[in-house]
Amino acid sequence: MLRVLLDTNIYGLISIDIERRKIIDALYHPLAPLVYGMPLIRKELRDTTRTLKMGGINIRNDLLILYDEVTKKHALSIPEEAAALVEKYFAASQGFGNSYGFKELETDFMIVACAALHELDVVISQDKRTMCSDACLKAYALVHSIKGLKNPEFINYDRFKEKLIK
Repeated sequence: MLRVLLDTNIYGLISIDIERRKIIDALYHPLAPLVYGMPLIRKELRDTTRTLKMGGINIRNDLLILYDEVTKKHALSIPEEAAALVEKYFAASQGFGNSYGFKELETDFMIVACAALHELDVVISQDKRTMCSDACLKAYALVHSIKGLKNPEFINYDRFKEKLIK
């Protein structure tokens, strides 16, 4: 079974997708990928403004309900060695031309570190600016090869949706 981690931004895309119900229902199929979450991602969703509404629906509450429904309580812990990986990603990404600071990348790097340490197959993200930039993708591949870790595949939302509801 394919094991995947959705970046925080993906929950927002699912929440506004006209095929939202079809996507969620597809995740309950026996052959569907198993979606994992992690406290860090749930915290980012909780940080959404409490008063923001769309069509009378509280966006923050909707995102949290969606997260819980999609992950089905499959939450990854943050292993102790994740912090060391985050620092290695940052150093390697600098060598590949990354121009962002550590604080801007720390959360993204922690998400990737947890995915790698838990041997997940795929990370789904729309973040081409940071998490899925060329410099960062090269950094993950380099660090994972040195550490003997499986490098997860990185795909965007459209590809994930296409595979899920084909």
